[in-house]
Amino acid sequence: MSPTDKQTRRLHLVRGTPNPNGARDAELYLLKGDAATEPVDGITCDDGVSFPPAWQYDHQPFRLKVLHFNDLHGNISQVSRRYGNNPIFSRMVSYIGQARMAAEHTPNGAVLVFSCGDDIIGSPYDTLVGAAPNSYQVHAGYHFYSHAGVDAGLLGNHEFDLGTRLLAHAIRTDAHFPLLSANLSNVPSLKELYSPAAIFVVKGLRVGVIGLTTPAEMRIREGAGSAILNPLPIAQNLVPALKPLTDVLIILSHLGKSLNSATAPVRDAGDMELANSLPYGSVDLIIGAHTHDAMNETGLQIENVVNGIPIVQAGYGGRYLGEAHIAVRKAPAVLDAHLNFTANMPVDETFERAFVEPLLEKIQPVLKQPLGRVTVGREIIGDAVCDDCAYGESALHNLITDGLLEQYRALGNTVNFAVLDSAGLRADLEPDSELTYGDWLRVMPYADTLVVRQIGGAELKALIQDNARRIDISGQPHIDRGFLHFSQEIRYVVRMGERRSQITAEDITVNGVPIEQLLDDNFTFICTSFLRGFAARWEEQTAKEMALFIINARVGKGSDTGLFVRDLMLEHLKKHGGITEPAGARHDGRLQVAPSGA
Repeated sequence: MSPTDKQTRRLHLVRGTPNPNGARDAELYLLKGDAATEPVDGITCDDGVSFPPAWQYDHQPFRLKVLHFNDLHGNISQVSRRYGNNPIFSRMVSYIGQARMAAEHTPNGAVLVFSCGDDIIGSPYDTLVGAAPNSYQVHAGYHFYSHAGVDAGLLGNHEFDLGTRLLAHAIRTDAHFPLLSANLSNVPSLKELYSPAAIFVVKGLRVGVIGLTTPAEMRIREGAGSAILNPLPIAQNLVPALKPLTDVLIILSHLGKSLNSATAPVRDAGDMELANSLPYGSVDLIIGAHTHDAMNETGLQIENVVNGIPIVQAGYGGRYLGEAHIAVRKAPAVLDAHLNFTANMPVDETFERAFVEPLLEKIQPVLKQPLGRVTVGREIIGDAVCDDCAYGESALHNLITDGLLEQYRALGNTVNFAVLDSAGLRADLEPDSELTYGDWLRVMPYADTLVVRQIGGAELKALIQDNARRIDISGQPHIDRGFLHFSQEIRYVVRMGERRSQITAEDITVNGVPIEQLLDDNFTFICTSFLRGFAARWEEQTAKEMALFIINARVGKGSDTGLFVRDLMLEHLKKHGGITEPAGARHDGRLQVAPSGA
C-alpha cells in the first residue's frame, strides 16, 4: 500500500487468475494490502478493474454448493508396504466432477471447492518437496489441487514447516489457485504469493472468502517482524469492509474449533470464539480446520451455529469431503451442511492414472530405502505402539529419546537429557523384518522439530512427580494425559496408589545422583515441538482434584532448533542398523512401576 492508503486505511482489489480447472467461467478478484490491523475505511479497485454489482433475486434462488476439506496432510493416497496404494484424493475428484457437472447447466447454481490448509506434512509424498528449491520435485497437494479444480486454499500452520522460501517456491511452481491468509504479516519471501481475501464471481454471484491462519504451532523463521497476528481484530476489520461487495461471505479458518479443543493447541481464538466476536450473522459460513473435528456428519447441528453463523469442519486425512448448501434469495442462508464419507466415492480412474500414479512411481525408490532391521519384541507391533505407550517403560521410546540425545550431542551441543511425549508415535512396525524409510515415515509422519528448554532441579522433580500421575492404570481407559518418556539419564520408580492422586515418583536420579541433591541446579533438555499437545482437556478436568506441573509447547521458555526430529532419527537408525538393541531399543529399568505399599 502507498503512504496515502495507510493513512486512509484502504485496501485494493485486483483482478486475479482463477484456477482454469475450477468453477466454470468464474471471475476472481484478490484483496491486496498488509494485514488489516486497523478498521478499513473502504476497498477500492485498481485502475481498469470493473467490479460487478450485487446479484439480483428474481423469484429463483441461487444455489451455491461449497465442497471443502482440511488437514489432508499430503494423504493423496494411503501408501504402505502392507496394503499397497489406496486412493483418497481421486475419490474426492470424482465427487467434485459430478457436482460440477450437475451445476453446469443450472443458471442459478454453482460449485466452489476450498482447502482449509495443512496440505502437506504427514505422508510419503512429502519426500518430493525436498529440502531446498534445488532438490524440489513437486508439492503433491498443490499439484493435485490445481488439476482437480480447487478454487482457493488456505495457509495452515504445517505449510510453514517447509520454511518460507521453499513454501514460496512450491506456490509459484504448483499452486494455480489463490492462497489466503489475512493475519499473516510481513513475510518477504511470500510477498505477492498470498492474499488476505478473495472474491469469486460465479454466474453473477459474488462470493467473498477471507482466510485466517492459526498462531498456534507456527514456526516462521523469516525474521523478527514476521508474525501470525491475532485473528479476531483482523476479521472484525475485514468483514464489514468486504460485506458490501459480496452476496455471500465465507471465512476459511485454520484456527481450530475452539479454545477448549483438546486435539490441537488453539491460540487467541477458535472458530466458536471467532463467530461470537463478529456481528450477528455477518458471515454466512465459517469453514474450519486444524483441530481435525468431524462436524455436522449427518447434517448441520444446532450447537455448530454460533451467533447466527454456521461452522463446519471435515475431519482430517481425507476421510471426509465436507459439503454445505447455501441458498441466496434476498439474503443468503445455509440450508444444509454434512460430511461425505470419501471411502464410499468411486475413484476417478482418469485422474488417478494421469496424475497420481506418476508421483507414486517417484516416491517408491525413496520409501524402499533400507534403514536396517527390526529385531525387538512384540511391543512395537499392532496396536501396542499407541495403546501401551503410557503404561510403563517402552523400548521404542527409549530408542528415540536416547537417539535424539546422541544425535544432538554429535552436533556439538551440550544438553542433559531428552523428553518424548508418549503420543509422538503414530503407527506400528513389523517384527523381524527389514526397516525402510517408508516404515519409519508411518511411525513419525509429522515434521516436528527439536526444541531446547531449561528447567531447575526443583521443577524437574515436580515434573517427574506430575508425570507419574499421568501413567496408564490397569483397568482404566487409555486417553492422552501427556505421559512423558525420558532418556537414560533420568531414572525413577512410579509407586502406584489406590487413587491417581496418590501415585508418587520415588528414587529419582539424574545421572545416578539423587534429585534431592540437585534441587538448586539448572538443566537443559531437548524435546519435540509436539509436547503434551493433546493433554489439555484431561489437565483441565483433573486440575481441581490434584496439582499438575504444566509444561508444554505452548508456554514456557524454549528455543526451536529447526532440526527435524524425523531426520535426526533416520540418521540414528541408519547408523545403528535399525530398531535394534544396540540402537537403544531395550528396557534398562529407567522407569519402574511398583504396586502400592510394596
